[in-house]
Amino acid sequence: MFTPSPDFLSDIVAFESALLGISIPISIEIVSRISERYKSNIITNNFLNDRTVKYSPSKVKNLPFLLIINVLLAIILRFFFTVPVNNDSNSSSIMKMLLWISLGYAVTIVIIFLRFWNLLLKYMTSTNFILEKFINEAKELLK
Repeated sequence: MFTPSPDFLSDIVAFESALLGISIPISIEIVSRISERYKSNIITNNFLNDRTVKYSPSKVKNLPFLLIINVLLAIILRFFFTVPVNNDSNSSSIMKMLLWISLGYAVTIVIIFLRFWNLLLKYMTSTNFILEKFINEAKELLK
């Protein structure tokens, strides 16, 4: 059975730290550009209340928190747990489980980030996307 090596934890820390350092300023900049572009806070509020950002089980608003938790988990596993993964002891089984959790958590964070980035790009580049969204919301309100 495949078991991840603890060596990948350093890669997770580096990748997620870069993701955190790049995504927050860029997303703030893009949201402010949306507001300036359309000269209205309605679109900005609509973006912030979007299902992908606010109400999905994997809220994008929690992304920095999720990133920090996984970076801390990876650092703790990398530097404070020295149990060999190939060992058959209980502590080795716990280490394997924590490695899988960390890897799954990292993949989940990347998926959340890609969904958020896709939404940002739609709001920045597609006026039709925004118009269709408002037309659909108006139709729902008129029903």
